[in-house]
Amino acid sequence: MRCRLCLLLTLLLCGGATPLAAVTPHLVKDVNTAPQGESSVPHDFVKVGGLVYFSADDGISGNELWRTDGTLAGTFRLTDVCPEGCTSQYYFMGRSDHLYFFRAGGLDSGELWVTDGTPAGTLSLNAIVRSPGVWVASQRLFYFAAEDDVHGLELWRSDGTPGGTFLVSDLRPGPAGSFFFNSFVEFKGKVFFLADDGRGPSLWTSDGTAQGTRLVRNLAPSVTVQDQQPFFGVVGQALVFTGQTPSQGLQLWRSDGTAKGTVAITSLKPRPFVIPFVQFTVFGSRLFFVADTKGSGQELWVTDATAQGTKQLTNFPFVEAFFDTPSQRGFAPPAPLGKHLIFAANDGPHGAELWTTDGTPRGTVLVKDVCPGACSGAAGSAALGGNLFYFAGTDGVHGQEPWVSDGTAKGTRMIGDLCQGSCNSFPLSFTSAGAGVYFLALDGANGVQLWHSDAAGTLPLTTNVLSFGQFPDLKGVVVGSSLVFAARNAESGFEPWSSDGTARGTGLLADLNTMDQGGSEPVDLTAAGNKADFFAQSNGESGIWTSDGTGAGTTELARLPPSVSDFYSDLTELAGTRFFLVRVPEEPNPSLWRADGTANGTFRLSPEGVNVVDDLTVVGSLVFFVAADADDGEELWATDGSPTGTHRVADLQPGSRGSSPRELMAFQGNLYFTAMTLTDDRNVLRRELWRSDGTEAGTVLVKDTDRNAGKDPVSLTLHGGRLWFFALNSGNTSSFWSTDGTPAGTRPEAVQGGPGTVLDSPMIWDGDRVFF
Repeated sequence: MRCRLCLLLTLLLCGGATPLAAVTPHLVKDVNTAPQGESSVPHDFVKVGGLVYFSADDGISGNELWRTDGTLAGTFRLTDVCPEGCTSQYYFMGRSDHLYFFRAGGLDSGELWVTDGTPAGTLSLNAIVRSPGVWVASQRLFYFAAEDDVHGLELWRSDGTPGGTFLVSDLRPGPAGSFFFNSFVEFKGKVFFLADDGRGPSLWTSDGTAQGTRLVRNLAPSVTVQDQQPFFGVVGQALVFTGQTPSQGLQLWRSDGTAKGTVAITSLKPRPFVIPFVQFTVFGSRLFFVADTKGSGQELWVTDATAQGTKQLTNFPFVEAFFDTPSQRGFAPPAPLGKHLIFAANDGPHGAELWTTDGTPRGTVLVKDVCPGACSGAAGSAALGGNLFYFAGTDGVHGQEPWVSDGTAKGTRMIGDLCQGSCNSFPLSFTSAGAGVYFLALDGANGVQLWHSDAAGTLPLTTNVLSFGQFPDLKGVVVGSSLVFAARNAESGFEPWSSDGTARGTGLLADLNTMDQGGSEPVDLTAAGNKADFFAQSNGESGIWTSDGTGAGTTELARLPPSVSDFYSDLTELAGTRFFLVRVPEEPNPSLWRADGTANGTFRLSPEGVNVVDDLTVVGSLVFFVAADADDGEELWATDGSPTGTHRVADLQPGSRGSSPRELMAFQGNLYFTAMTLTDDRNVLRRELWRSDGTEAGTVLVKDTDRNAGKDPVSLTLHGGRLWFFALNSGNTSSFWSTDGTPAGTRPEAVQGGPGTVLDSPMIWDGDRVFF
């Protein structure tokens, strides 16, 4: 069985709560290419920026960390922590806007690593960690708990580099450590956390310095129990968390960052041997949570971070209303539906059903008793789509069928008895397109088939025994209101199909592989404007294909040579020619290729032995990129689309170290980028801003500044005809800079509010103002 990254990966890339119109599941990459019986078992998906990181085993390197941008080319392995095929384990530790912090090692502890999504930017930070930390955006620092033999488990910080990773403060001197309760959060520009310096569980804060790390309040001086904390976050304008109290055990607290403003806001008495708090959901300026009380068991509560605003919303007769319900088997905890939350609960008399709440006891009501009586009506997979909630439900007469709800009883209905009678259709993979919804379901005769539902009704689109895999999911993309997807039938094998939402308009787009009954195996279906692009095997050869959703509009863009075995980069277009990175079996590193839609125009551009980095940038008639060889290291390269016109632009830092160009950006007809070179006077590496027209003579420093100013530029951003960035001043503090591309026009900008240090920050422009 080949392992396919499908709906879960697409949901992560689309942001989880994205409307289903954006969810287009498709095979990204066959990581373990063994033809039968082997899977890469991808797991532990983490989204950072436009990338998703996951663990997988390709059958050669063992379990390692991989990354994907949702394309075949952008899916590749980042680590080889455990060489020679042994197994490594990777665990999420934290993330910034572009960095992923992870732990490599055992179940309880391991070494902290960081990656920016590139092999060169994946490295160990030399710290032993156990649990996740938090990225404080205002400080551009990652806080976490790490341990060593001298200090035990204490507070550490990192800027994402080994040199910038170190102990902040030894709260409990000696090897015992202060023990952190898996609780770090950014609040008011600082990090807040729970720790025990020997005086019991306490709330602490830090600005990243030993002097700025202080006790806020000792929560329970007489308590030595070190419970795991189920919630620690910001609600409205307050910090809310679960913490110990001297006499009542674990309770909900609030804090404004001061000792006086840190108080318990609940006094609940849970039943013996149960977890007192579960299922936390922040919605607007309120926190919804499930609490267990001795009197009534599990109930839904809400708080606005005040004692007066903390209220019980339900009074269910069934003590475990939120256990053994669909929320444990496919429903998320309370999910937003308009101005309400919709959730699943078993109150006892009605079984597991849908409920909604507006945050008041009176406004917390049963949506509809779908299966009248104690049977459970909401008993399957579910998804939010626009302003509607689609779910698999049963009314006790019909089996599990597709239902929809707008949060009202009148608007909750079965949208089709697809497997008529008491049998189940098991609907899944709801995908919104235009005013309708596509999904997969059994029809009782033909297996799993494609269906469509809209205001006009619910119709089967396929009845010819299509197969959507052993674990069915909809691998496709929405083009307008149509769906282009991959499916298998007995006649053609696995091929591209399309549907306009009608049975007549649903069919095979093209049998691309007529020589093999297995089909062309279309993968990486990607929306490209009003078309869908994908890779496929056509009669034994790989190609890049495009489709507008019609057979006549399904054409091959480029035929690729048999030597191409893997894709490493999104296609980059220049004057009708596509540039991309691939790997050939006999070489370990990616190479640059081009394709113009003809056989003669598809070939390799980069020389053998050159490792091309995924950073293609079009400027004028050239495509710039970063590449490295054994003699010169990483340097700036360019191509005009011909082998003779593919060359290293300049060897800015002679020797194998290289200048490591970064942040390539087109500006005023030239390429601007940052690079590291040795200074003449101090013989130390310094990163500065450079400009290139694609020639060695035309690759120069933007401004030859003194050794203390204008160095380490970051966050290059275009606005108002100038290039803006952060760089160091002569006083070794970082501030705002801009350039018009000339030495005279490159200057530090005045910042209203006085002097300050900016390590790095995204820029948000509003007219002639910038926020950072």
